[in-house]
Amino acid sequence: MNMQASEKLADILLRKLDSLINPKIESRVIYGTLATGLGLIAVPRLIPFLGRAEIRSNAFELMIKFDDQFDQASTLFGFFLILIACALLYLFKIHNRPELVIKNVSPTAYMWKELPYSFVHKEYIHPKIINDLIGWISDIGQQIVSINLADSNNSNRYFGEIQIRDFEGRKFVEWIEGIESFSYEYLGTSESGVHVLHTVDCGGGSGLFHHLVFVVLEQDDGLQYEDEPKLIKRPLIRMIGRIGLGDRYSGKVRFDRGVLRVSKDQNLLNGSAIDKGFSIIVR
Repeated sequence: MNMQASEKLADILLRKLDSLINPKIESRVIYGTLATGLGLIAVPRLIPFLGRAEIRSNAFELMIKFDDQFDQASTLFGFFLILIACALLYLFKIHNRPELVIKNVSPTAYMWKELPYSFVHKEYIHPKIINDLIGWISDIGQQIVSINLADSNNSNRYFGEIQIRDFEGRKFVEWIEGIESFSYEYLGTSESGVHVLHTVDCGGGSGLFHHLVFVVLEQDDGLQYEDEPKLIKRPLIRMIGRIGLGDRYSGKVRFDRGVLRVSKDQNLLNGSAIDKGFSIIVR
């Protein structure tokens, strides 16, 4: 079996495992299974008195005897658990099981469902806002970290009609102006309130630059002055980070049960930015 077939089989088995066990506790379950298997093999040999245990008192006498059949059954079951645990650990090694964990720590991000802004229904967060958070491809770092949605979503700066486009069963929220366009696909939201987006940016040429974007929707206090200064609650969209997938990325991205999986870029026309698949846990 070649490496590509092994990775495909590993991906199928891991997705099946994710449907049975929460990815956040998979490692604990596997190491627990390994420890239990070792214990079932070692304990009957390390504790001789398990061959015969007696409890006596004035009222009753209890004697427990562990025969060879118990020892054999314990050993066989222990070996079975060890094989399962080792197979899963090897599977994770082949598949590069995610070691990076992204988690939101904002105390107000859990309120995102109460905000009137959305990635999946009206009022849609304008794609130009996401584009501003990503910044220019020619720049490094993150120049803009958060944007006030209340004052920005319908502002002159982020003006332009939004279209909803379906592409191969996927839904993109898109802004088009002349030969330029920018769109995002909503992949999902983690338990802590991290929203995962797949974006496509076209500056007018042949390039289609793909990014994975991680943002949170939260609230903070802002200063406003009309007749007098006062504090107001502001809904913000804040960038956690981004991952560039390169020009005309041709692969699969999916977010399921807290695990973001990105496959290898199959586009042979350009030097690929993603020469192998990877996964990230988003809590």
